[in-house]
Amino acid sequence: MQEMIFWWHGYNSASYREGNGRAFTDADVIKLPYLEAIVKETLRLHPIGPLLSWARLSTSDVQLSNGMMVPANTTTMVNMWAITHDPKVWHELLVFKPERFMQSEGGVEVDVRGFNLRLAPFGAGRRVCPGKNLGLVSVSLWVANLVHRFHWFQDMANPVDPAEVLKLSCEMKNPLIAVASPCLLIKAQDIFLRYICNSIIVTFSFMKMSCSKNIFFQILWCFSFISLSSQTQRHYSFVVREAQYTRLCSTKSILTVNGNFPGPTIRVNGGDTIFVDVYNKGNYNITLHWHGVKQPRNPWTDGPSYITQCPIQPGMKFRQKLVFSFEEGTIWWHAHSEWIRATVYGAIYVYPTKNTPYPFPQPDAEIPIIFGEWWMNDVNEVFRQSFETGGAPNVSDALTINGQPGDLFPCSMPETFKLNVEQGRTYHLRVINAAMNLILFFSVSQHNLTVVGADAVYTKPLTRDYICISPGQAMDVLLHANQEPNHYYLAARAYSSGIGVAFDNTTTTARIEYSGNYTPPSSPSLPNLPNFNDTQAALEFITNLRGLPERYPTPVPTNITTQILTTISVNTLPCPNGRNDCQGPNGTIFSASMNNISFQNPNIDILKAYYYHINGVYETGFPRFPPFIFNFTADFLPLTLNIPKQGTRVNVLNYGAIVEIVFQGTNVVGGIDHPIHLHGYSFHVIGYGLGNFNQSKDPMNFNLVDPPYLNTVIVPINGWAAIRFVAVNPGVWFMHCHLERHQSWGMETVFIVKNGNSPSQILPSPPPDMPPC
Repeated sequence: MQEMIFWWHGYNSASYREGNGRAFTDADVIKLPYLEAIVKETLRLHPIGPLLSWARLSTSDVQLSNGMMVPANTTTMVNMWAITHDPKVWHELLVFKPERFMQSEGGVEVDVRGFNLRLAPFGAGRRVCPGKNLGLVSVSLWVANLVHRFHWFQDMANPVDPAEVLKLSCEMKNPLIAVASPCLLIKAQDIFLRYICNSIIVTFSFMKMSCSKNIFFQILWCFSFISLSSQTQRHYSFVVREAQYTRLCSTKSILTVNGNFPGPTIRVNGGDTIFVDVYNKGNYNITLHWHGVKQPRNPWTDGPSYITQCPIQPGMKFRQKLVFSFEEGTIWWHAHSEWIRATVYGAIYVYPTKNTPYPFPQPDAEIPIIFGEWWMNDVNEVFRQSFETGGAPNVSDALTINGQPGDLFPCSMPETFKLNVEQGRTYHLRVINAAMNLILFFSVSQHNLTVVGADAVYTKPLTRDYICISPGQAMDVLLHANQEPNHYYLAARAYSSGIGVAFDNTTTTARIEYSGNYTPPSSPSLPNLPNFNDTQAALEFITNLRGLPERYPTPVPTNITTQILTTISVNTLPCPNGRNDCQGPNGTIFSASMNNISFQNPNIDILKAYYYHINGVYETGFPRFPPFIFNFTADFLPLTLNIPKQGTRVNVLNYGAIVEIVFQGTNVVGGIDHPIHLHGYSFHVIGYGLGNFNQSKDPMNFNLVDPPYLNTVIVPINGWAAIRFVAVNPGVWFMHCHLERHQSWGMETVFIVKNGNSPSQILPSPPPDMPPC
């Protein structure tokens, strides 16, 4: 069951055949060809009795063709495990690949009942196991019904140990303890859970057979959706190109996807796998990141430049595979190279699996609300100028909602985004903060807002008259149109806690316009947003978000195996090469760090270097605690603390590690809130606090009952935030501040999650069209 438990969030619940969610029968199983292929691939990777098949006793001395003599009365056994793991016979032998047994997928049909010696797990000849047919049908039927009727979860108090031991058969080394939750039966036509992350291991002790042995099957199955006869795949085409856009009375060329700003919306259901063909017809190297998509065992197309891939060069194409697991709600995609994401971004709507209801009343409509920033100048030149001078980048000239600055800016009113509503209806706002450098307060005049999801995981409803949302975060928000018919402003402005830190202090607006007969005001009233530096308002909002364990029963990990305390600091470095024109504090250049390491991007991507064992690209040993302890949040700190070390240091985690990270903000150079994003994972946010984290006292106040399950956490100014997650997604995963200037300065690091013990826990090979460096 181990991988099914690790990845259960991805499949939710699905009925494989049309009907009223009835259980499967033997007659159904023979109509599921992919299930048959999964069983065969499982038997290849995990032979039932690797050394017991075909046991024979020699009745006389026998000389083999290689000269070896087998004496009489010798018991010989064929090593079936060696045959099924022979690289001369099996391509990509450690990769779980059911398609190798499907002719429709380019594979070869193989009979496992003893007629093909490449795969004869039940033996062959007259002494073949007589229970083979019953075993194949029974296990297939049980697997189909188990995943049809239950969600399966890991018991964090008893983590799954994937190790196996050889007895009479292959068995799990330690007993498996799991939590089963009944799932909602739904109707779907010709649907079967299919392979997304390449393998889900299910271990069963399923029968006593006349062979006088227990047989343990390990059924590897999967959790996306296919038809019974062929896989249904959706493809998107993203053409990155320049387009002319007019804002603030002037026109400039910006980089877009398909000519749209914001870019196209991707719509999927939970558990889907889609493909996006990215064509770079612009003038810059580019990568695209699918923010909040977990990409189980698929870091190759996660997107951050020089972390998991080299950029897509102008004139080149790259097909990116998006593997959705348990995401449900709103997330987004954006460029992940230099500052290109200022205009290259869009929404991702992840709907529940078919006939699965929302955990809140069905809204009447859904509306995107995507916040951004607009520069009059070329944003790439803004970035380059900042990089060359070492100073802070020029702030944006306007905030935007769905690409429009709003009524308060010149030449903008005709294009202000308008949301037409009817009194008494409820609207699902899919809110995304795509701003480059600003946490935002957001509100609607005379209306409350109810948060029901964050980072594509549902939350307990939180009703407030404002929302605080950081760059990188996405929220599902309900707007109840329960006021008198009129026009109302929806508005957002910056929350900036840093002293002396320049920021865009403008306010962007959209209009809520009720239908009906009335005389609208010449100018709608603005909502009462918190002050730009109201740290208490920001904390009050973020600390009141709660998870929804009733819908997502994912217990908070408790048996921590890896503890990390990392400082996050803005730093400075001396002006390089003897220059005296640097524009950072006191003639320095700005830098940033985690645990005093300012991250430097390599010349090739870290994932490639890790997979192919290329030396000299990165160093391991990222410090798990600050190199020296001081009063991190003191008002005055020695200038010697300003200068970090530079390097490409990564943090290596064992597969299955239960990780706790405490992010400690510092007042080095100057304190500010930091939104920290982790690729490839969601995590439980178990605590926040102001000041220095106290290891002896603060954990007593951790929320281990219903913490929010996020992928981006706001670390408060001169304070701390604590998260936990289980490292069960092998590969290379980026962690960084989502304030673009801080990431550019080096506030980032990388986790390498090592392979586990089973094939389903091993990083697969890269796609053939990876962009060259």
